[in-house]
Amino acid sequence: MTHPKTDTSPPYGVPRILPPYVFIAAMVAIYYLGKWETGEPVAYSLSGGLVMALGLLIAIVANRQFKRARTTILPGDKPTKLVTTGMFRRSRNPMYIAMTVVLAGYWSWVGGYSPFGVLVLFLLVMRYRFIAMEEKHLLHTFGADYQAYCMRTRRWL
Repeated sequence: MTHPKTDTSPPYGVPRILPPYVFIAAMVAIYYLGKWETGEPVAYSLSGGLVMALGLLIAIVANRQFKRARTTILPGDKPTKLVTTGMFRRSRNPMYIAMTVVLAGYWSWVGGYSPFGVLVLFLLVMRYRFIAMEEKHLLHTFGADYQAYCMRTRRWL
């Protein structure tokens, strides 16, 4: 048995609340805040729909890259390969960018100003709850390779 202060391995394990659950909660909050603010049924916009489609496309492409590399997409699972090509050459977090783009499109689709706060809160939760944990795990697993990747690739864009 290792002492907690001397154990250097990260606490792998999938968190109970996953990013898609936070994403869905954010979509619901954006919908109701937009509806509450305008006092009318939600008026959908074509531009918002197109932005949402772009976010979905980013998510599909990034997900396929994980599948091709045969590594996990779940935060907290131990990764088996460091994906640094394709979309991951430009950003270390295209999946989170995809969710953010979909939410921004949904906000545009729904309307109102108050849902912007949900978008900001979503970004903060992703950055400090999920990305921070994933970065720690990747650094522990891949060491210098991950450090070099971080030096040449931005966290977001």
